[in-house]
Amino acid sequence: MRCGILGGTFDPPHRGHLVLARRCHEALTLDEVLFLPAYLPPHKLDAPLSPFELRMEMLRAAVGEEQGWRVLSLEREAGGVSYTVRTLERLSAERPGDELWLLIGEDSLDELAHWREPERIASLARLAVYRRSGAAGRVDPRFAGRVEFVEGPRVDISSREIRERLAAGRRVAGFVPAAVLAIIAREGLYRVCGP
Repeated sequence: MRCGILGGTFDPPHRGHLVLARRCHEALTLDEVLFLPAYLPPHKLDAPLSPFELRMEMLRAAVGEEQGWRVLSLEREAGGVSYTVRTLERLSAERPGDELWLLIGEDSLDELAHWREPERIASLARLAVYRRSGAAGRVDPRFAGRVEFVEGPRVDISSREIRERLAAGRRVAGFVPAAVLAIIAREGLYRVCGP
């Protein structure tokens, strides 16, 4: 089975996440896409973060009934800091024979060398890199032969921008699915913007 893995904080999940997942799902003929919200993201240990259960709920609402898409709480079950390499090791052990694809944006490809055990990550999963700029991306020689670029429309939105817009009382319709917006409104999320 060809399995795509999309991790992130998803605080909140937005249209950009869904576009990346859909384009990779189609372009790589993946059998399924697993969405894995980080329990304790290593790069945000000191940053304010919505509760994990709320991020899971928003992500499930964003994914909806999309065929072949699933939201898993794997990183909460593992506990501790959420390192991609540990998640891939667990998935690889649980799914022997499956072809794993880590779905990332081209900005993450540039940062990958600074992640925990980047060579191990690339040995456990192929890297599907969503490219919005159309420019040829540079690939670290350590990841050569493990990277597949997937072209797609440019979606200039981030979770941080959505939080800032909401904190300022600005609209985010069109940036997040309506079901996610309903949860944000119900919980009063992002009224005070963090750093």
